[in-house]
Amino acid sequence: MVADSMLRYRVPVHVFALALIAVACRPPSESLDDRVRYVTTLPVFASILGPIVGDVGSVHVLLDDARSPHDYLPRPSDVRQIAAARVLVLGHPELDGWAESFGATDFFYLSDLVESEDLPRRTGLETTHTFENPHFWLDPVIVSLLVGHVAARLCGSVEEECREFQDNAKAFAGRMDSLTATIRELISPLKGKYFVTVEPFFDFYFRRFGLNTAGTLQPFHGRRPTPASIVAVLKTEPLERALAIVTEMNRSDELAKMFAAESGLPIIYLDPLGKPGDTYTRLMLKNTRALSELGLVAR
Repeated sequence: MVADSMLRYRVPVHVFALALIAVACRPPSESLDDRVRYVTTLPVFASILGPIVGDVGSVHVLLDDARSPHDYLPRPSDVRQIAAARVLVLGHPELDGWAESFGATDFFYLSDLVESEDLPRRTGLETTHTFENPHFWLDPVIVSLLVGHVAARLCGSVEEECREFQDNAKAFAGRMDSLTATIRELISPLKGKYFVTVEPFFDFYFRRFGLNTAGTLQPFHGRRPTPASIVAVLKTEPLERALAIVTEMNRSDELAKMFAAESGLPIIYLDPLGKPGDTYTRLMLKNTRALSELGLVAR
């Protein structure tokens, strides 16, 4: 399964070759920020990695302009950043496995550091095919447990800076405990309520904070749902109690609008990837408040 996913998201060879040529041909005066030693794919991963790295170095994000990791094509600057990186930090093979094509000498997946029982597999509406949901970072409890393992992994690559990684991770985990309590309070009016999701990107968040899914319109990214699968969601009993349709910001909302027209449900746009400069806390609270405003109406 993972191998198939990597093939699906692998950067085309000719694109990668052109990027390498551009790197080789850059003017001698063009240089990288000497501090950039850690590279990751998404702003949300930088919001986790950055506080652990701290003052040791800086974190460069490949997709820093709201692009989807599924639609990514490399720029010459990305190849240069990875070539200069001390460590490349990826999320999950289903999400950004294509980045292995860059040939980084030291890389790891955050998902490999998460306990396997926290990465449930999901069954689609019309198939028994299952896959690991890669959006684990939308559960702050998982992130709180994850950061210590990230620090340990960085220590294995940069031993001389290990103590700072460990201290920073401990402080970050403490902030996650406070964030989790805040989210529980804000989201409490919605506990037990139902939502229709376009894709299962917020399943971890829903599970942690007691929200329910009445149905998922597109369980597998890149596979458009069939009329039969849409009808299956329309006929589910919890749909009568659903408050809204949840879809991802910065992605096409065509499917969400179509289902909204049929069901009469409002659409909520959430951001699972973050924006450059977002802290993890800011991102999670932004999404929570978007949901909690609906909770005030639901009362």
